[in-house]
Amino acid sequence: MTLRPLVIATACICLAACSPASETNGNAATPAETTAQPDAPAEVTTLILRASDFDYTVTGNGKISARAIAGVYAPAAETVVRIAVRNGQHVSAGQEIARLDSRKYESEKKRLALALEKASLDMQDILISQGYDPADQSRIPAEISRLASVQSGYGQAREAYAAACASLDDMVVRAPIAGVVADLEIRPSDRPDMSKPICRIIDNSALDIQFPVLESELGIVTPGAKVEVRPFASDISVQGTVTEINPSIDDNGHINIKARLDGAAGLIDGMNARVYAHKRLGERLVVPKSAPVLRSGRQVVFTRAGDVAHWNYVTIGLENESGYTIEEGLKEGDEIIIGGNATLAHNSPVKVVGK
Repeated sequence: MTLRPLVIATACICLAACSPASETNGNAATPAETTAQPDAPAEVTTLILRASDFDYTVTGNGKISARAIAGVYAPAAETVVRIAVRNGQHVSAGQEIARLDSRKYESEKKRLALALEKASLDMQDILISQGYDPADQSRIPAEISRLASVQSGYGQAREAYAAACASLDDMVVRAPIAGVVADLEIRPSDRPDMSKPICRIIDNSALDIQFPVLESELGIVTPGAKVEVRPFASDISVQGTVTEINPSIDDNGHINIKARLDGAAGLIDGMNARVYAHKRLGERLVVPKSAPVLRSGRQVVFTRAGDVAHWNYVTIGLENESGYTIEEGLKEGDEIIIGGNATLAHNSPVKVVGK
């Protein structure tokens, strides 16, 4: 047996004994090991963390609705002979909307006018036959006058004539309220469907908005709370006041809220809008929304210690438009990094360029 294989095996054992121990002990990586550090200091902006009043904001999408909407219906299925308005036009209460063919009603009114005249003459004859002067009603007993009216048919003829006059007046369809004309589709020569409105009149001068909030946010949005409404279609901002809270939770865990808007300029019925309800919750540690970053699947806020950045795992609480409350992980007086933190790692060198 030669010595060469034995020499090679001995050399391998020696090399293995001299190599570093393997790092397979299963310990979690430290922040410094998870992210490569830059060679040059990163330029960052910072601020000193102080407790401050936190204005909590509840947001929701809602739909604006007019408080007063009236449907305009035709009183009869007569042919439309005139349309006096157009969609989007503002009308006053009582203003003419449309005119229907009234020839049948005019003829009926004339016929009943003659019937009323005949009944009036018959009533006068009855009163004269009983020794009363029809021209001097003050001397005729009420019961005598009533009986004469019944015998002659005067009372019935007078009511029929009044009804004919009203029916003729109804051939001019008028706006029941002041507002803006909407959904007007009927045209001259059409016969209206009496079960459907000719149009709607929308009073956009008084508006509400309905929007949902989560069950957990019910304590923030209470009757009398102020809200801010911003329509999606414009840059208008309108204030409002919560007037109703529906005491029922839907299948999605939402509660419907209604608020009355303080102004209506530039808003119309059916607009979609974003609703913001604000409530001050006292002093909290609040960081700007730019401060937290995601590291190792968790929220981290970097603080500055000398010329290096330290990351701090944090527990985020509530949120508003500008920031988050911090429940755990930071303390008052910490210098937190709020800009230039996107690529930072634990112990990264930093250079403050703004506060």
